Amino acid sequence: MSYLREVATAVALLLPFILLNKFWRPNSKDSIVNDDDDSTSEVDAISDSTNPSGSFPSVEYEVFLSFRGPDTREQFTDFLYQFLRRYKIHTFRDDDELLKGKEIGPNLLRAIDQSKIYVPIISSGYADSKWCLMELAEIVRRQEEDPRRIILPIFYMVDPSDGAIADEVLADIWSHISKENLILETDELVGIDDHITAVLEKMSLDSENVTMVGLYGMGGIGKTTTAKAVYNKISSCFDRCCFIDNIRETQDQKDGVVVLQKKLVSEILRIDSGSVGFNNDSGGRKMIKERVSRFKILVVLDDVDEKFKFEDMLGSPKDFISQSRFIITSRSMRVLGTLNENQCKLYEVGSMSKPHSLELFSKHAFKKNTPPSDYETLANDVVDTTAGLPLTLKVIGSILFKQEIGVWKDTLQQLRKTLNLDEVYDRLKISYDALKPEAKEIFLDIACFFIGKNKEVPYYMWTDCNFYPASNIIFLIQRCMIQVGDDDKFKMHDQLRDMGREIVRREDIRPWKRSRIWSREEGIDLLLNKKGSSKVKAISMVPPWVSWDNNVKYEFKSECFLNLSELRYFYADLTILLTGDFNNLLPNLKWLELPFYKHGEDDPPLTNFTLKNLIIVILEHSSITADDWGGWSHMMKMAERLKVVRLSSNYSSSGRLFRLSGCWRFPKSIEVLSMFGMTMEEVDIGELKKLKTLHLSFCEIQKISGGTFGMLKGLRELCLGNKLVGTNLREVVADIGQLSSLKVLETTGAKEVEINEFPLGLKKLSTSSRIPNLSQLLDLEVLVVYDCKDGFDMPPASPSEDESSVWWKVSKLKSLRLENTRINVNVVDDASSGGHLPRYLLPTSLTYLKIYQCTEPTWLPGIENLENLTSLEVNDIFQTLGGDLDGLQGLRSLEILRIRKVNGLARIKGLKDLLCSSTCKLRKLKIRDCPDLIELLPCELGGQTVVVPSMAELTIRDCPRLEVGPMIRSLPKFPMLKNLDLAVANITKEEDLDAIGSLEELVSLELKLDDTSSGIERIVSLSKLQKLTTLVVKVPSLREIEGLAELKSLQRLTLEGCTSLGRLRLEKLKELDIGGCPDLTELVQTVVAVPSLVELTIRDCPRLEVGPMIQSLPNFPMLNELTLSMVNITKEDELEVLGSLEELRSLELKLDDTCSSIERISSLSKLQKLTTLEVEVPSLREIEGLAELKSLYELYLQGCTSLERLWPDQQQLGSLENLNEINIRGCKSLSVDHLSALKTTPPPRARITWPDQPYR
Repeated sequence: MSYLREVATAVALLLPFILLNKFWRPNSKDSIVNDDDDSTSEVDAISDSTNPSGSFPSVEYEVFLSFRGPDTREQFTDFLYQFLRRYKIHTFRDDDELLKGKEIGPNLLRAIDQSKIYVPIISSGYADSKWCLMELAEIVRRQEEDPRRIILPIFYMVDPSDGAIADEVLADIWSHISKENLILETDELVGIDDHITAVLEKMSLDSENVTMVGLYGMGGIGKTTTAKAVYNKISSCFDRCCFIDNIRETQDQKDGVVVLQKKLVSEILRIDSGSVGFNNDSGGRKMIKERVSRFKILVVLDDVDEKFKFEDMLGSPKDFISQSRFIITSRSMRVLGTLNENQCKLYEVGSMSKPHSLELFSKHAFKKNTPPSDYETLANDVVDTTAGLPLTLKVIGSILFKQEIGVWKDTLQQLRKTLNLDEVYDRLKISYDALKPEAKEIFLDIACFFIGKNKEVPYYMWTDCNFYPASNIIFLIQRCMIQVGDDDKFKMHDQLRDMGREIVRREDIRPWKRSRIWSREEGIDLLLNKKGSSKVKAISMVPPWVSWDNNVKYEFKSECFLNLSELRYFYADLTILLTGDFNNLLPNLKWLELPFYKHGEDDPPLTNFTLKNLIIVILEHSSITADDWGGWSHMMKMAERLKVVRLSSNYSSSGRLFRLSGCWRFPKSIEVLSMFGMTMEEVDIGELKKLKTLHLSFCEIQKISGGTFGMLKGLRELCLGNKLVGTNLREVVADIGQLSSLKVLETTGAKEVEINEFPLGLKKLSTSSRIPNLSQLLDLEVLVVYDCKDGFDMPPASPSEDESSVWWKVSKLKSLRLENTRINVNVVDDASSGGHLPRYLLPTSLTYLKIYQCTEPTWLPGIENLENLTSLEVNDIFQTLGGDLDGLQGLRSLEILRIRKVNGLARIKGLKDLLCSSTCKLRKLKIRDCPDLIELLPCELGGQTVVVPSMAELTIRDCPRLEVGPMIRSLPKFPMLKNLDLAVANITKEEDLDAIGSLEELVSLELKLDDTSSGIERIVSLSKLQKLTTLVVKVPSLREIEGLAELKSLQRLTLEGCTSLGRLRLEKLKELDIGGCPDLTELVQTVVAVPSLVELTIRDCPRLEVGPMIQSLPNFPMLNELTLSMVNITKEDELEVLGSLEELRSLELKLDDTCSSIERISSLSKLQKLTTLEVEVPSLREIEGLAELKSLYELYLQGCTSLERLWPDQQQLGSLENLNEINIRGCKSLSVDHLSALKTTPPPRARITWPDQPYR
């Protein structure tokens, strides 16, 4: 029960969503969260040190499904999983079979960490599962650490096959999945346009062939920058994209080629890197050929050398689907020249021109585009020595910024000495040699260990070493030797990184005599063979990107650390065990980090681990069951300089990281204390006077002693959200208001926390408590009120004098989010007011406003004064007082307007005036599920001068009473519109849709009309939409789509519920999806002329003569995926043609009882590239050639009630070495022999699901 109390808070955070079961009832079409694809708010943008905002971290999964298997696996979860797979959304499905230990293992933790969207399916038995609750706790923790991660909970009260609900979930997930551009600095773009143009010309994007372009040039010339710029420009044109950097460095590692192959496979297939099923390069090439090559891909292979061989890593270019593109960069033309046999087109990224060189140099030397007249000659002389290398220009220019002429002349003389050198190393080392000793140490630490790491924690180590990081980091940035991104993470050009590491390598030929070791193999060798020396300052043992083997455990005894007297940094992200007596060892160790560390009570002991000079200790996801591990309590007494402690349990031993009874005490020097998922009897905070950051999430602490939080006067950040704390929580938080230094306070979801007064200096506040002193929070920038039982007191603009200036005082507020919270307002009941609400105006400083599920009162505040607002989201409220949303005309900065599920909302006033404004910035307008909305625009936008070039996305869905005609007729006023989504009613005239034909920039069009639009039989004038790639149509009365054959860019066509459609005219199509068209009778006459077709889906078209269509399949030589579902096939020989589709990767065949003559599927043996096979045919008795499908990865058999056997020889299944998943459902005639065969001879790594049989 103690454990359940600990993790119940995870469920508590989601309960406000889960209990709103009106969103998830049978036949409901409502999802719990909104469908915004721009949900990033100011809350994310104004971040703290532990939650930096910036580009989203790399992920292996787009969706993580969490569910209780017995409740939902065989029903809704499986349907949803298959639904997402159909749309190529890579989803992690956590089956109970994977949880075989007593704790959440590292692989599952990494899967959660490497996911972007979490979908917990809360069923009736979910809370009874310890594993589900642990999973949910970890999910909420990750979302709490990074608000950009999305949680989409589902309350399981739905029909498992409810397609409408799956559509809603898909829409929510798809809206949060986007391709992120690679980051480029502004000055990197100087002079790059010509390179981009030349490379794009060589890539021949219109060609059907696979094309490789090789970029070569000396180091620092701009190859990577050019490749990134091209990648950003064209990545949206491909199914999947992958940028693999540092190939030269990675290949030098052990199994480097395999590491690179796994990175490619995991990013393209969007699968867990740990589950990639090969361990050698030949296995990698095989998987790339059989699975990766099915996609139209863009791959950048950055920085290859003579060791790189395309075929060794990727196989033959001929294996890849047409229109795939590869960009390869190298310092050597000779390396790329070996690829000429594969028609690799070479392009030299040459030196910058003199004018561009001078411009880039001047940007750094003088902070302007041209040099001043008195420096013009010197500047030109320096530029002449740099050989037009952008990196050298930036670094040398930064060195000379604000320097005397004498320094310029000395530097120029040094540069002239390097003119004859072939390498950039010596030129760049001039910048290193000019650094102070302390700056050199910091530079080398970053080059070896901290690229991509947050700057906060290293600062503590460098400060203790007297390296003066605050000033030296700025100095290094000014010198262009490092960068710090918006997410506070270090970045560095690979040339500078290589230079830094080369400096370390040149210290000694023997690694153990060097100052820094960043190679896992060299670190392990040094420790196991006791080669340590006083030269070694830092060791980092990190496994290659996807090569972590959790089964290998290294025991490092105390004698392994002899002679490492100067070691100050030790990081081991692999399974190790420290044992023995560490007395007097590691006297200068300042940073100890051991993620996933485990030490059991049966392991050899660790003693006297008292590191007196320790500054940082990080033990995350750890399980240490040994009593008082290493003398932890004594170390906490001895480490008088300790600054940072981060601890988290992996939930073993009921959440105890250590078996440490009694009171936890930390050194009074602590400044950062973060504990997650910890169970402790008592924590003493009485001595923590220097504490700046305190996080206590999901912690069960029986008692906090030593005083209250109010005595921690230096505290700047306090997070108490989603936790269980013991008996004295209310007493401890009572005086939080006294914390004058506190800038960030988060108490969201902490039900026991009641705060009577908030600190006056707060900049960010996220709370579930009432805010009595809002008018005094003068520095507040971000306010989130979530699930507050007392509600939020909305300050009016009038009438009382003491309240009228509340928002005026809170003049710095930029972001306001009110979610699941009642909004308290006062109705003025007197003669002057007439009993109406007073006017409520929000602060003009707001840039982001979101009101979500605030069902009381039935009202919206005034917004007309929000001239700085860029994003407005209103979701799931009742607007019955007034019935209108007014004031849009004053939102001159508005870019995103999203309104969804606002019952009672009749009119959105001011939108016409906003759109007609010459300064209109609106780019996304999404209106959904407003049943009472009748007016969006009072009339169409008139006048020749009215143009809204900013508008890029327009969505109007499920507003049945809306008069949509004025908006549709206004579409020509949005010339740059790219995405149009209309699911509307009451369109009776075909000419109302003519305006769509003028949108020449349109890329995606979705048009869904209901039976009220019975007059729409034709869609005309689509011929001008030459950029349209996706067309989705659902119009019951539709008989013809004109201009379809002229859409040269169309790649995906989906027809759904077009019950009157009789004929299609197609030409150049890649994806065709036709479903729910019962009157469609003819298809083959036009589709036969589409040789580019890659994916074909035909479902629920009972009148379609599908036989001729099937016979025409050989005319589609590029066909990769074929789905035939609920169609009329009467003859077995009609299916024989399937065996000729040798490029087929995925085949789905689902027939009903009307196809009772289909007893056998034959001739599949030639489908050697087939990876996925799904069959549902009740009359089927045999599948010939199944055992010969060597590439088969997934096999799904469902409802094949007559199927008696899969293969003649029971042992043949073992030959399917790539088979990863076998799923058999409703195949009641399969013999027990097959059950035995599955149990005794499964393919390697295959996961078998057979719920109808007692297979375990």
